[in-house]
Formats: sequence, structure tokens, C-alpha cells
Amino acid sequence: MKISHALSMAALMATMCSAPAMAQGLTPLTPDTAVVVGKLDNGLTYMIRHNELPKGSAEFYIAQKVGAILEEDDQDGLAHFLEHMAFNGTKNFPGKGIINYFETKGVRFGANINAFTGLDQTVYYLSSVPTENPNVVDSALLVLHDWSGFITLAGEEIDNERGVIREEWRTRNNASRRQFFQHYINTMPGTRYSVRDVIGDTAVINNFAHESIRNYYHKWYRPDLQGVIVVGDVDAKYVEQKIKEMWADIPAAVNPAERTYFKVPISQEPVISLAPDAEALSTTIQIQYRYDAQPAEVRNSVQYMSHDVISELCATVFNNRMNDLILQGAPFTYAVMDEGDITPTLNCINFYARINNGQTAAAIETLWDEIEKLRRWGVTPSELQRAADDLSKRYDDMYENRMKVQSDKYVTEYYNNFLNNEVTTSVEYDRQIVKMFLPMMQPEVIKSYIDQMLATAPVMMLSTTADDQGMLSAEAYKELIAKMAEKELTPYKDEVIDTRLVETDPKPAKIKKWEDDAIFGGRIATLSNGIRVYLKPTTYADNEILLGATSLGGYSTLPVELVPSADLSSDICDQMGLGRFSNSDLRKALSGRTASASTSISLYTDAVSGSSSKADFETMLQLVYLNFGKTRVDTTAFTSFCGQMESYLANIHKNPNTVFSVHVLKTKMNGNPYNLLSFTSPDEVKQLSIDATVAARKARFSSAKGFDFVIVGSFDIDSVMPAVCKWIGNLPTGKRVTKWTPRDTYQPQQDVTDDFNFKMSTNKVTSQAIFSHKHPYSLRDALGINILSKILSTRYTESIREEKGGTYGVGVYGALSKAPTEEYQLIIQFDTNPEMYDELFEIILAEIDKIAENGPTADDLDKVKSYMIKANTEDLQTNSKWLSLIRLYLSRGIDESNYEATVNSITSDDIKAWAKRIMTEAHKTKVIMRPEL
Repeated sequence: MKISHALSMAALMATMCSAPAMAQGLTPLTPDTAVVVGKLDNGLTYMIRHNELPKGSAEFYIAQKVGAILEEDDQDGLAHFLEHMAFNGTKNFPGKGIINYFETKGVRFGANINAFTGLDQTVYYLSSVPTENPNVVDSALLVLHDWSGFITLAGEEIDNERGVIREEWRTRNNASRRQFFQHYINTMPGTRYSVRDVIGDTAVINNFAHESIRNYYHKWYRPDLQGVIVVGDVDAKYVEQKIKEMWADIPAAVNPAERTYFKVPISQEPVISLAPDAEALSTTIQIQYRYDAQPAEVRNSVQYMSHDVISELCATVFNNRMNDLILQGAPFTYAVMDEGDITPTLNCINFYARINNGQTAAAIETLWDEIEKLRRWGVTPSELQRAADDLSKRYDDMYENRMKVQSDKYVTEYYNNFLNNEVTTSVEYDRQIVKMFLPMMQPEVIKSYIDQMLATAPVMMLSTTADDQGMLSAEAYKELIAKMAEKELTPYKDEVIDTRLVETDPKPAKIKKWEDDAIFGGRIATLSNGIRVYLKPTTYADNEILLGATSLGGYSTLPVELVPSADLSSDICDQMGLGRFSNSDLRKALSGRTASASTSISLYTDAVSGSSSKADFETMLQLVYLNFGKTRVDTTAFTSFCGQMESYLANIHKNPNTVFSVHVLKTKMNGNPYNLLSFTSPDEVKQLSIDATVAARKARFSSAKGFDFVIVGSFDIDSVMPAVCKWIGNLPTGKRVTKWTPRDTYQPQQDVTDDFNFKMSTNKVTSQAIFSHKHPYSLRDALGINILSKILSTRYTESIREEKGGTYGVGVYGALSKAPTEEYQLIIQFDTNPEMYDELFEIILAEIDKIAENGPTADDLDKVKSYMIKANTEDLQTNSKWLSLIRLYLSRGIDESNYEATVNSITSDDIKAWAKRIMTEAHKTKVIMRPEL
């Protein structure tokens, strides 16, 4: 559709940020007509869209414009507690009825049935619901209806859930969460946001009266604050009619409590918030410039979209500058600018940096310098043009793919729009507006935006390690801020480069032969250099091409002294650049193009991965071509990478979760330097060297011999073959080791226990048990142990989480590997309080033993099989799944084309046999971290 409204440059600069200025003459955004939007008499909003990716599936959401911020003191934590109770009984689904019914349809609790609570919103969902049967669609809507107004909240169920919430608090109470809340206290004092934390007060959780949660529910869960969102393979008109019928029994609220959106005062002076924590992994800084959120009528205007465009362009330019500084050895490992909301009434420009260990003072000064440069001089024309090219290309790509969008992408946008009172527009419409604004985006427009958005007093938040010696006092930081305007600085200078990736195109190779593949339906071209290229055109996306290539070998073929550098070679080389381009220059060269390619060396394989839009397919192949060239050496970038590694590792010995992970790794490594390589201290970074990186890359990527390339996506074979012949056909194929060297990397072949104590802020035990043994590979057995793991997950949810209230959740993972060692692993991990650990671990074993003796229940087995078949069916409607299947077959000979039939063939006796193996033959590796006494 044509957008008739046009803005002059002067009008754009005058209206882009100021709400009072924009209040007159606004042009409303035009809603997307593909979305059925309505509101019932009782106030319920609904948004419905028919969408066929994935086919036969839909998303069912209900969003509530309420959260923890509305709790009274006796309800602290009950908004989140209520979210849990929604799965413990409703009018039409008593007890665990929601979970029990939908798991029979392949909709799994946790993965597809879940919810999340925030300070200002709560969202419930049923995801990937099969829609072939109208009764299932009706049932999904009935669940949303019950969540809307008919959660049972039985007293016994409330009491049973207290333990689960306590254990969720125990699992989530880490340094990041504590520091986040401390900043809310320090920067929003006297407001609700300084006293409400979603997880709540454990004293309230343990002791609240049942009526407290019922009062919250009946006061705030009402249709005028609720939005139902349904996206997927459904008849939108049918769903709309069912919503009208089902919600007819929920009347509009009488004299409803006002849903207050609490204002947060904006300080006229700089605010400094310091939040040290003994378990923090690193020091981070946030500098925010806060401003009041614009009213909905402003945000939903064509004019305000200019603000979004300008914000995106400015952030892109600044973030590119930060990336360049990091590559040059800046005192931070990550830095970014963005704009967003803090609360529904408060937005901000946010500058964030993760600081290198021991460099806090330098990092803060450097970040302030860059903000001040942006404030004084804005952006350069060449930087801005590249950012505009990238933004324009992104909208072009989305437009090309507009008919092939996955339902979950839509539903996230829609519920956020509902919660924020924003209009849902189409990609076509958004692209037109962006294209209209981009020519107006001159440096002076960006400078005007910067002047307005950085005009308020900054809020500076430091989340630090407990012993950070670079910390100053709050007053010292205020003095630093006050002096910034007087500091002598040099404007940023941008360097324009030649953007040709390859200076001279090679002569295209010949195609020696074609083969048809009967298994996955693709065609295989063998090129004159001997490389095979598997091509599978698909219709799952209209503007996506994926590339992958795998070769056997990996760093198992290398001497041990090269292994650390080989394992990290992909990250190291990414920072050092490609061909004649530094990392910074390569980003510039790729401006306005959607293409990427990378390589990696793992223990037994070498890999190439790439992706592109249709228009940039040849660019992706050029990047692949350059990856098989001479390794670019950049000592500054390499030194920066090592510094980032050392910084990250400097504090891992203080953090319970990372300490536990290190113990697990070292126990599993079993003293083998090739086994599950990981860095556990700054001293180990000294193992890295440029020479070793170059040697590893030369050994594994100076030749493409042994690689089978796979290309999947939206292309025509005849149209892409000239580029394939030119770039893949000219890859070198000289001498290269194309098989692995066995390095005995199997699990320990005896029982091993690492039971240790660690000082921690939260009193908890973390435990991981690994059951492993060598076992011949078959797809059927691989699926069998995977099914067992999912059945155990269900059993532990019932016996340990729900009945005992002993943990927030038990993670279970089961797999059978084929190469180079045919070995199974069943991994079980959970957190709990120290008093319950021994009892719970006995239940862990008892549940496996029950299955070993009696087999799984038919219900449990059927539910898991239904879920796996449904998930696989949906995955097969994506390019990434087909790429994975074909690569697995070509590199390892594993054929999963008969996945569904194999799953269906697995019996109760098969699962029983797996449980017996776990209990009788498996070697047991246990790592247990207990609190220091």
C-alpha cells in the first residue's frame, strides 16, 4: 500500500523525539490486515493469524498486563506463584489435566507448555499444538479460557507448590540476579520497582494464606487486561467465533481496580549505583540516559517510526566502533549501545560494557570517551551509509521471505504489541516506511537525535566482583562525569575501503558427473577438483540458503601442543580477519549484504558453515573460498582475544556454577588432553599462540580434500551452479589427512565420584551423575536411550519436583554416539537444598530401577513418542534440519530418513532393557558440590 504522508528534513528533525511536538498531525500506522484483531464486550483482546509454517501446528498464548509490580506486601512473589498454579488445576482441567491431556498430543510440559512472569506482565502458552483435529484446537482455547478466569487454586495444591518455588529461588539466586535487583533499589528508590522482585520473598512463599493468592488472581486476572494470541495452521474465523463463545461466561469486571503504571522519577543529577557480589564472574557497566515513554498514540504513528530508524542507525554505528576498539585491545570484552524500555513508563538509551578483569578504571574512562565523542561529533557519512545499507538490506530480506515466516516469530511480536499497546503492522508496510525515511537520514539528523536523547543526567550502574580494585566512590564517578565536557578528545575518523572480497575471479571448474540421491531427494555434483556438492532446493523459506561441509579428522590428527589453539581457531581467526581484510574491514566490505561463512576444528571433525540470502549466495561462496586460503595474522587482535579469555577465567573460581562445571569437565577428561578440552584458569591461556593457530589451520584448511559440501534452501540448481563451480570448484584439494586418529576419549571406565564443598551465597547442592558404557550404534538404540531420558524427566517432575518439592527441575539427557567411540551416556543433573540431596538421589536411582524391573508405563512411552514424532515433523519444515540430516549421513553414515518409523517401533521392552543397562553395566561418574560448612 502507498504511504501518502511525507516528511521534510526540517519536520523530521523537529518531531522525531518530542512527544509534545508530535502530538499534532500524527499519521497513524496502518494495521496488518492479515491479523484478525478484535475486542469482546468484556474487554478481552484477541489477535489471530492463519500461518502454515509449520504445517498442522499452532501457537496459543494468553498475555496478562499484570505482574509482580501489582502485589501487596502479603503477596510478594505470588504473581509468579500463580503462574505455577495455572498448571495445577483449572475448571475444565482438574489437577494435572492440562499437562496430561496435551502430552498425549505431543505437546510437552516445559518445552511446549509453559509461562513466564515479569514485573509488569505474565504470559502463558501452549506451543506447537497439532491442529488437524478441531477438538484439540478447541481444547487449547479452553485452556486459555480457564487461565483467564478459572484457575482452581486449591489449598492442597498451593501448599504442595511452595517447595517448588523455594527451589526455583535457590536455583536462580545467582550474582547476576542479586546485582540486577540491587540496581533497581539504588536507581528507583521509593518506587514499587525497588521493593518488588518477581521470585519474591521466601518468607511470604512459605507462609502466605491461601486467600492472598486468590485475592491477587481475582483482582487482576480479568479480560480487560488480557490478550489471546493464536497463530498457526488454523481457520482464523473459526477461532474467532470459538473465542467469542468461550469467553461469554466471563463478564466485564465491575468497578475494577485501576491498573496503575507506576511512574519512575528521572533524576536531574547523575545517579551512581554500585553492586559488588562475591560470586560475580566479571565487572560490567551500564550508562543509561532515561526518558519518559511516549504515549501509545505517538508510538503508533508513522512519524515516530523515524525515531526507531534513527535509533537503529545510531546504535549500529556506535557498536561497530566498539567492536573495532575491542579488536585493538580495549579494556572491555564486549560493548554495545541499544535503546529500550526499563518499565512501561520509562525508556532509556543504554550503553553497556563487560570489563576486562583488573581494568575497571580504564574501561569506564574509555566508554565515557566514546559516548562523549558521539555526543560532540555524531557520526560520519560513510559510517552512516553502511548502517543504512545494512538496515535496508535487512528489510529487503524480510520482505522476500514474508510468505514463509515461522509462527513462533509472529506470536512473539503480537503478544509484545498487545502488552505495549502497539499496532501490529506488516513487513511490506514497515519496509515502505523505512525506505521512505532512509534517504533523509543524514549525519545532522543523527546528531539531533543524540543531542536530545543524551540531554538528561546519566544513570551509571556498576556490577562488580567483590575484590575489584578499580572501583571508585560514587562521588568520584560524579566528578568524572562532570569533567567529561571539558576533556580534550579527537573525533572518530572512518576509513573507506575497497569492498571487493576477491580481487580476481577464478575460472569456473567443470562438473565431472551428476548423481541423484534417493534418500533425501537432492542431487550431487562432483566437480573437477574432486569435491562433491550436495544440492537440495526447498520451499521452507523464500530467501534463505544454508551451506555446510564436514570432513573427518579434526584436532585428533594434530600433535597435542597444537590442540588448544586448534580448538579455538575459529574464534581466533574470526578476530584476526579473513584474506586481505581485518575483522573491521571485512564487516565494512559486507555492508548491505546478507552472507556469512565460518570454519571450525573439533576433536574428530572439521566443519564449514554458511548462510546467505538469495541475492548474496555468491558472496557466501567467496567467504568459503577465502577460508581455505592463507590464514590472516593480526597480532593485536590475537592479543586482544587472549586478554578476553584471561579476563573471563580470572574469576570463575569464585562462581559456584562455573566451579561446578570445571569439576565436571576435569572428572570427565580423565587426564586425557584431547578429551573435552576446556580452559579453567588464566594461566592455561598461555597455551595459545599465533604460530600454533596458523599451523592447525594449515593442517586442516589448506586443502578441501575430504569435505562434502551441502547446500540447502531457496535456489534453483541450474542458477547456482556457475557460482558453485567458480568458488567451490577452485578450492585446493591437495594432500590432507581425512580420517581421525583415535584418542581414547570415552568416559572413565570405572566408577568415579568427586564430592566437594564450596563456599557459596545460596545454600544448595548441585549434582550431576553420568552413566556411561560402550555400546554398538544403531539409530534404534540411539532413539531408545533418548526416549528413556525423556520418560525419566517426566517421572522426576512428578516424584521429585511435584511430590517432594525438592527441586525446580531435573535435567536429563541421553544419547548414543557412533564415532569414534560407540558409547552411550545418560546425564542427570539437579539443584536442591543440602538436607534433601541424599533422599532425592535415591529417588533418581529408584525411578530408573522401576523401569528396569517393570518397563515404562504405556502412557509415559506414548507421550514421549508422540512428542518426538511431532517435533521431528515440524523440524523437517526447516532448512536447518535438512542440512543437519544430510551432513550427518554424508559424514557419519547415519540415516535418519526413517526416523518416525523407528520411533514407532520402539517398545516398552526396549526402554526396559536400556534402564537395565544403566543400572547394571554402566560406569557411574558423579560430581557433587555441597556448601562449605
